[in-house]
Amino acid sequence: MITLQNYRNEAFVGFCNEKLKEYTQNYRGIETALLATPDGFEIAVYSHKETQADKLAAVGSSLFALGSSLVAEFNLKDCKSIILDSERGKVYISSIANGNNAVVLMVQSSDQATLGNIIHGAKRLNDDIAGKLNSIG
Repeated sequence: MITLQNYRNEAFVGFCNEKLKEYTQNYRGIETALLATPDGFEIAVYSHKETQADKLAAVGSSLFALGSSLVAEFNLKDCKSIILDSERGKVYISSIANGNNAVVLMVQSSDQATLGNIIHGAKRLNDDIAGKLNSIG
């Protein structure tokens, strides 16, 4: 079983921080990208502004768990992502998994970002991070 200590492995956190930085810098309008454990603990974050990453990790992971429960109630199989759309931007939450290991990705964007770019970049980020998940547990 993977533990919080495994998630916070220095090499894994460093890799994730670098990938989150690349994502926020390469896609227009992405302001914050955060990785959290499924139970709501911050792993890595990159943001163009000051954030309360620990609070965002807890809320985002809880929202994803709630969405997963709702999807299960509708017999839609596994929840892959949740999109919140507001007047000033979007929040995209998705699961990144490899076997039994998983993390939750949260992306906050301005209204300048397109949903297509958010998702495209998140899928590339997903591939990179999923490949590293087996190395931590």
